[in-house]
Amino acid sequence: MTPHRPLHVLFLSMSNAARSILAEYLLRTVGHGRFETWSAGVRPRAEALWPPSSVARRGIMAPEGFADFFLASAGTGGAFVGLLFVAISIGPHRTFGELDLAVGPQQHLAEATLLTLVNGFVISSIALIPDVNVGWFALVMGVVGVIVSTRLVRLFARIHRHGPEPYAPWRHFLRVGSQSMVASMVFATEAVLGLLLILHPADRDTFRWLGVTIIVLYTSALFRAWTLLGNPRYGLSGWLNPLQDQTVQRDKDEPSR
Repeated sequence: MTPHRPLHVLFLSMSNAARSILAEYLLRTVGHGRFETWSAGVRPRAEALWPPSSVARRGIMAPEGFADFFLASAGTGGAFVGLLFVAISIGPHRTFGELDLAVGPQQHLAEATLLTLVNGFVISSIALIPDVNVGWFALVMGVVGVIVSTRLVRLFARIHRHGPEPYAPWRHFLRVGSQSMVASMVFATEAVLGLLLILHPADRDTFRWLGVTIIVLYTSALFRAWTLLGNPRYGLSGWLNPLQDQTVQRDKDEPSR
């Protein structure tokens, strides 16, 4: 089999000082070895308006090789958000039902699920924008995620209390709050990675761990969506379901007729 030969491309402009140099650099970077690029001018300037190294620093925030990942991740996040809206619109009573006791926890869980999906979508999209440091957005959204997840842990601890205690027993608390506690740790990791990207915007290892964090966030959001929309009663997902025992507790507290 004949090995793949790169396609030779020449960008020609009047002075070869700006646009042709930029096009040469971008095609060589995005092409990943599929193109050999050059630039030339009819009346070239003695000095370019910016060298290729400056384009590398200013033009693209994500290091080479990460653009495809963030593009796919942004599309995945947008699709997940759309599916969540469709699923809730089909059965809105599961999230915004008539029973006052059930509405609060389910609505907070729905908001946390939406936040987690939007987080991955926004961070992946921002990483594709030139001249924008995604670290600031990762830091802010990570801190917001920690606050929301911590609030959700406290909410489930209150609604799963037994007897006069204000919060659930610690073993029961670890079980029903495990999803939100894991999400809090992932959001905290995202915030730390955002801070590192603010200090070192082009660090490949930090971008790599940010990508892993986004995948974990999507996985956490899918598990939360399954809990919210399916309300499982059996198996591991039923055992970790923070809404299941709350429904049982409500039934026990209702006076007999």
